[in-house]
Amino acid sequence: MKTENQDEVFTHRLGYLEHLKHHALDRIAVECGLYFGQPPILFMLGHDGQRTQTEIAERLRVTPATVATSIKRMEKAGLLRKEIHPADQRRNLIVLTPQGEETVRKCRAMFGEMDQAMESSLTSEEARVFNELLSKIIRRMEDFNQINQKEERTN
Repeated sequence: MKTENQDEVFTHRLGYLEHLKHHALDRIAVECGLYFGQPPILFMLGHDGQRTQTEIAERLRVTPATVATSIKRMEKAGLLRKEIHPADQRRNLIVLTPQGEETVRKCRAMFGEMDQAMESSLTSEEARVFNELLSKIIRRMEDFNQINQKEERTN
């Protein structure tokens, strides 16, 4: 049986891990010449190809205004450009430039180093079990959030 203190320790330790990861991500973003929040946009475009601002906002679960600000900064830095959507001339597609593609490669390598640093203290069996446990917790939290969202809509 868990005590109330154990719950606090678990939540605190997860929060502290998130804090450490956030700090590392900030440092990596700066080293890549980016602001925090821009790497996910670049990675999405690097993986999926061109997207509209609306698609980016929906996928990242942020506001279109947030995406617009980031895109404007990254466009000014030469990391991406806007192209007219071939099927709908009223919309723009956001596309990586060659400089943006190079930045994606650089940041992915640095994020890979961060992942390696986190995993290096675990044996392969510990890493496997840890990933299984994280998946279990993530599924539970996704369910928890869906339940709360449904309750919010009915109130």
